[in-house]
Amino acid sequence: MDAMSSQPTTPATADADIATDTVDDPTAAAVATTTETAAAAESDEAPRATQNRSTTPGSDAFREYIGSGWAERPEVVPEPRRQAQYAAARRARVSELFPGKRLIIPAGRLAQRSNDTDYPFRAHSAFAYLTGWGSDSEPGSVLVLEPTASGHEATLYFRERAGRDSDEFYANPEIGEFWIGPRPSLAQVAGDLALATRGIAEVRSVLDAVDGDTVVLREADRGITDDVDAARLLLGDGSDGDGTDVDPEDHDEDDRLARELSELRLVKDEYEIAELRAAVAATARGFDDVIADLPRITAHPRGERLVEGVFYRRARADGNAVGYDTIAASGPHAPSA
Repeated sequence: MDAMSSQPTTPATADADIATDTVDDPTAAAVATTTETAAAAESDEAPRATQNRSTTPGSDAFREYIGSGWAERPEVVPEPRRQAQYAAARRARVSELFPGKRLIIPAGRLAQRSNDTDYPFRAHSAFAYLTGWGSDSEPGSVLVLEPTASGHEATLYFRERAGRDSDEFYANPEIGEFWIGPRPSLAQVAGDLALATRGIAEVRSVLDAVDGDTVVLREADRGITDDVDAARLLLGDGSDGDGTDVDPEDHDEDDRLARELSELRLVKDEYEIAELRAAVAATARGFDDVIADLPRITAHPRGERLVEGVFYRRARADGNAVGYDTIAASGPHAPSA
């Protein structure tokens, strides 16, 4: 039996079968885009997927040709999605728990499957919980909560789309719109999530400002965590006791951030409860689909694969995907509970 793939915006719902898609409007933004941190975004290295190729065109004539003749792309800024107000309330609760602390919560990166093929991206649960950006979020994004006199100011950093006159548009299959389709602008994401946005390259200024009051969600993005740890090493070993030095081996506040975020997600708000109920209903429809198709399934020598396919069709139609691979078997092959 499958576990429901939780809506990334309500990430602690992995105990059912199908997640509904009401959280993630597939037209609001594109899905897979970039694996690059700020440093990589500013480098001249070839995209990972084309590092082993020497035939990528780069002439001005080709660039002009490939970037011309496309339909106009209107800049429509959407109204905030429904979960934006709930994400703001969650950020407020985290702010109260960490007064005076700079909080860095990355989305995570794409995981390479082979060459230019990646596994489907799912943002880290804490990132999705605090932004409302779920399956349509941009890989490599970073949420930063900067301390202020009254709490925190939230800014979302992500890799903005490049123009059609750039090499990225056609030469980078990881993030180029020629390959993966439309991607959102800074203004569109800001409107959609009711969050301030900046380009991913600007997160470098945040990493350069790391101090003793900076806390990072360590497990979300190894590259970001390594940058924070490197900055802490430069600050010192914490031996002076004057508040300017940082013990680079002290991760207590990082660990507390991960723990607090996990525990906050245990208590569901009304939006998450509604999503859970919709997911349960979709799961029931998925099992009904399997039952209705049983004659064809039982007549096939690999009927378990048909069970998987029928259920997955419902998961994709009514939600995002299943939570984990289907286990379909009977008789001596059936797993015990």
